[in-house]
Amino acid sequence: MKTLAMSLILLTLIANGLSMEDTKTSDEIMQMKCQLNTAYQSGDVKSISDIYLNYDKMPITEETFQQIKSNFLENSLYFYQWPGQKGKDTLGGWLFYPDFIEDWLDHPSIKDNLDSLPILLTCTYASRYNHALARFFVMRTLLNAYDRHDLSNNKYTFLESIRDHTTTTLAECKDHPYASYIMGRLHSDGQFMAYKGKGVGFNAETALAYHECHNDPRNNFWAVFIRDEYKVKRGKPTSLEISQALIGYPLGFFAMLPSLIANPSQIMGYLDRLVNHSCLKIEKLCRDFYITPSSTLKILEDLKEIGHTGIYIAYAELAAIIFDEIQEETFDLDNTVISIELIKETLQLLEESGNKGFYQAWMKLANYQELLKNHKESRLQFLYNKLSHRNYLRRAASLGDWQAYSSLKSYIVSSYGPPIGSNELTKNIYEFLTHT
Repeated sequence: MKTLAMSLILLTLIANGLSMEDTKTSDEIMQMKCQLNTAYQSGDVKSISDIYLNYDKMPITEETFQQIKSNFLENSLYFYQWPGQKGKDTLGGWLFYPDFIEDWLDHPSIKDNLDSLPILLTCTYASRYNHALARFFVMRTLLNAYDRHDLSNNKYTFLESIRDHTTTTLAECKDHPYASYIMGRLHSDGQFMAYKGKGVGFNAETALAYHECHNDPRNNFWAVFIRDEYKVKRGKPTSLEISQALIGYPLGFFAMLPSLIANPSQIMGYLDRLVNHSCLKIEKLCRDFYITPSSTLKILEDLKEIGHTGIYIAYAELAAIIFDEIQEETFDLDNTVISIELIKETLQLLEESGNKGFYQAWMKLANYQELLKNHKESRLQFLYNKLSHRNYLRRAASLGDWQAYSSLKSYIVSSYGPPIGSNELTKNIYEFLTHT
């Protein structure tokens, strides 16, 4: 089916006036895009690097770029010419920018995938071609790593200057909905992209102005949220406005959650209305588990079903519930619906999700193996597998996970390079981005 679709695209390009040479170039680029999608799923950083090296060597003239742009890219939702981009840069930025990550920022669990090596690497390549959003994600990952691992060092004050350059570029692009969203978040959340605990500066009115540049569901929600949370000239939104904004952008629920903690019935009321969104259905099921323990088996089965549809965070939540339960002092394997078979199945499902691009799965699996190894119940200790444990750590390390590096000791660096956020990796990225 993919081959047929590609052939139809190429026939269309030829019919629209592309030369055979330009058509061949376009074909190669589309194949690279497909290969990158496969590499993201498997976490194959070598393939991502190889694709970059191949693209960087391609002789793409301005004329070739204009032909490809007019016949294909202008109709792409994610095509945009950022400041400083020309011809090959514009095409390269579009090619290596993984647009599917844009929804991850607003989900408290899924956004951890942004800190993985495949995403950091491909965004670094897109940044080399002056893609402003890709550069934002690179800087966010590095700055977060510095805060998380206390790696701040005066030698790396260049991070702040690159961050400031990135935000200046995004501020010039108010016609781009996601750029406006990023700028709005930067001005309403002091820690959104902080360096040594310092953000770009809080200003609710400025944040609101950026979000109101566009009427897409994401920006519309955040505009309503800012009016509700902060004192701005527009005044507070009505409850109807809040509900409509949430229905349009259900992931906004997680932003509202801290202010709803004192009102559990309101939380469940929102979740009842937003349950058609998979991530919100998962959230509701997890809360139902603690409210109605008698429905445990049904809730666990529902989480499995959601995971089967490709929403792999459901498997992670399923595993979290099970392993939280078996850590309880009162846990009794002979008096629970959580069986050894269910634990085995959950670990297998989580491993499958790791193989399909859910990067967090590997470190979670390694941690669960550690729990099984030290569990007071001997029958659970038999589920521990030393080889699996080591393999999970290796897979996590190959994705740049700092905790995995710590567990596997320093020799692992020779196999996978430095972990994300380390001085060496950060210095390499800086030199790569600033090399001309």
